[in-house]
Amino acid sequence: MWLGHNRANPTPCVLYQLGASWGPALARGQIWRLVTPVMLHANLTHLLFNVFFQLRMGFGMERQFGRDKMMMIYFACGLFGNLMSVAVDPYKLAVGASTAGFGLIGVWLAEILLSWEILGPARERTVIWIVFMMISVTTMSSMTPNMDIFGHFGGALGGFLLSLVISDMKEEDRPEWYSQVRAAAAIGLLFCLSGGLVKAFHVNPTDPIPDCQIFKSLSDVLDMASKTLGSSSHLTAVQ
Repeated sequence: MWLGHNRANPTPCVLYQLGASWGPALARGQIWRLVTPVMLHANLTHLLFNVFFQLRMGFGMERQFGRDKMMMIYFACGLFGNLMSVAVDPYKLAVGASTAGFGLIGVWLAEILLSWEILGPARERTVIWIVFMMISVTTMSSMTPNMDIFGHFGGALGGFLLSLVISDMKEEDRPEWYSQVRAAAAIGLLFCLSGGLVKAFHVNPTDPIPDCQIFKSLSDVLDMASKTLGSSSHLTAVQ
């Protein structure tokens, strides 16, 4: 906001300069744009929704997995969602922690899948809760302009597959198909990652790159100073 805003919304140039996802920039090797969008938001509503969502789902998962594993899952989902977004739509300037947030939904769905046979009477309540969360998330997301549907889906898919791969159920609680579904998830995760990386860095266009300067006046001063120094050195050489 302080760097530049329009009606209390950060400008696209500010978001781009701070690390928003942009296909041509990623294709030029700016790999940090797979992670930095998680820490940027388009407006206050966008930010508050993601904070609310993470408070609702994140605390329980952090208690379950521990801080370090939770951080790994969270940022891995964000990276995966941003990769899928830029692979499908390289010209979308995307920001937000929703990719990681939807990844937590994917983790949750994977846990339900693996433990479905031992849920017992809790199955009906679980289904109702899933429907409620999906309606809430869809409604809130639709309130944000230019919603990144591919980033949301990619984050959820990444969280689902990753959770299946790293799951560690007790031997007595494992379903018969436990090993097969983990192997299928690993193959799917590898396929999506390799395909997304190839598309993002070797197929996507490298132009256009926005001509954005956050500190325009400072940049002008530096350009003038560099020209002055260049002229001075030229005069010294002539003398």
